[in-house]
Amino acid sequence: MAVITCPECGGKVSTTAEVCPHCGWPIAKAIEAARQRLAERRASWPAPIDPSWTKRWEKRLLVWRIVFSIVPPVFFGLGILFSFLGGSAVAFAVPSYLLAALTFIKCLALLLLGEVKTREYDGYTVLVYKGMMNCLVVEGVVQTGGVIARYLGGRLPNGVEVRVGITAWHKTIKIDIGDEHTFRW
Repeated sequence: MAVITCPECGGKVSTTAEVCPHCGWPIAKAIEAARQRLAERRASWPAPIDPSWTKRWEKRLLVWRIVFSIVPPVFFGLGILFSFLGGSAVAFAVPSYLLAALTFIKCLALLLLGEVKTREYDGYTVLVYKGMMNCLVVEGVVQTGGVIARYLGGRLPNGVEVRVGITAWHKTIKIDIGDEHTFRW
């Protein structure tokens, strides 16, 4: 049982009441009419697609992890090779070590912070990808994204607004869908 405001007189009325006790307005008929209008609106929304598209984003994260696991040792090996060659090749050793260190740091960040989170709302799948680039993906379509994007926004196919906030250092994700649903990871 919920309490709503009577559209006729503004008084508080239970949703189980047949009529408003203040003015006699037929609450039950109005609630049923609103439910029918919502059902008609939902029938016109695009059908949700198969959520298997989310696997592609999980594979993307795995590929980045593999790439950044291989690259640092390669640069480090090049640095050692250039050091042994001597002469003018030594000038390439320091940049190779530097690149190895930078890619190693990126690899650690990706391993520790990268993830894919999904939620369903009204049958539609919403995905937040955190990795080398943060993205909001709704039903397989990238809505917004960016390398340092902390706030992402988009819309479900039925027009409901989706807002995502990623806190500093990627500790938590807050996703607001419509006006009433909030999820935290």
